[in-house]
Amino acid sequence: MAMSTAEAREIHDVAQRTGRKIAMGHIYRYLPIVGLVRDDIAKGLYGKVTHGAIFVRWGHDDAYYDSAAWRGTWAKDGGALMNQTIHAIDLLVWLMGTEPCEAEAMIARRMRHIEAEDLGMAILRMENGALASIEGTTCTDPDRHMATFTVFCEKAQLSIGLSSGKAKMDMRMWGGKKLNGKYLRRQIKECGLMYTIKSAINPHLGIYRDLADSVINNKSPLADSYSGFSSVDTLMGIYKSAKEGRAVELPLKEDFASTDMSDYTKL
Repeated sequence: MAMSTAEAREIHDVAQRTGRKIAMGHIYRYLPIVGLVRDDIAKGLYGKVTHGAIFVRWGHDDAYYDSAAWRGTWAKDGGALMNQTIHAIDLLVWLMGTEPCEAEAMIARRMRHIEAEDLGMAILRMENGALASIEGTTCTDPDRHMATFTVFCEKAQLSIGLSSGKAKMDMRMWGGKKLNGKYLRRQIKECGLMYTIKSAINPHLGIYRDLADSVINNKSPLADSYSGFSSVDTLMGIYKSAKEGRAVELPLKEDFASTDMSDYTKL
């Protein structure tokens, strides 16, 4: 369902005031290995992060959108960025270890008969000076869903993704030394082979496991209420930039919702 920045902030504020454990459905954080990669980036193992990139090519045909009246609408769904790409944006920001402070974007409707966009591209400027590029679309092959996340560092290039339901990775140091085996061994050692396989197929398992752990051990979920607010705020900043044809500062100072795009005429 579409959401505004004010609604997302209110959910976060309630969690802060009450101490409730709220876990966001940012499923990509729960894929095997990504947490290990994120920790190593944060430790500076690969040097400075220069930039990041994601593409989400999650093809859907018109029959998909025709199957429910709310699909592809500004009021109930949003387009390819809001529906198919928001969790990937969360993962990229989380991996890079810094918050976005500026967004500039364009959106288009190229193939699908919907209100919102079926193609969007954006650039984020991060607080530490790094840049991040985003591509999200439903115009691609419906039988070959793909999502790839890459972080470029001073000493390494780290790529993780999904292709037709299968996990893919290509992580290597500059000079060619591969890191895939290192991370697979660490993942299996920490979580076991069967859980690694199951969570690769269905990362929702990780959400339930992490939420239970956060309640039992009184700690914050891996994807907490702030991650929910931040991803919505970033996405609304992308939409606002596309609508106004300019870069916008993040976090947004005024409320913005996907319904504010209903009078956007450039699609």
